[in-house]
Amino acid sequence: MSTLSDTVASLRELAESSSAWPFEEAKKILARLRQAPKDVVIFENLANLDKLMGKEFFFVGTPIALAGGTAGITRPVALLM
Repeated sequence: MSTLSDTVASLRELAESSSAWPFEEAKKILARLRQAPKDVVIFENLANLDKLMGKEFFFVGTPIALAGGTAGITRPVALLM
């Protein structure tokens, strides 16, 4: 089992080596995410991330744990430093 830092490093390396994100590259990323430790929360489809570029912030995202669920909703918040 890979650690979270191994998974992040692997994804960063893949992203930096790809100028575009074609379907085959996306499949590789998804495969690596499936290898992530089970206690890792993945946040997807976040909006307005471009407004955070170059700024220091603290991310708060508390997912709602659903019994027997593998996904849920959250209210992500970025607190600017």
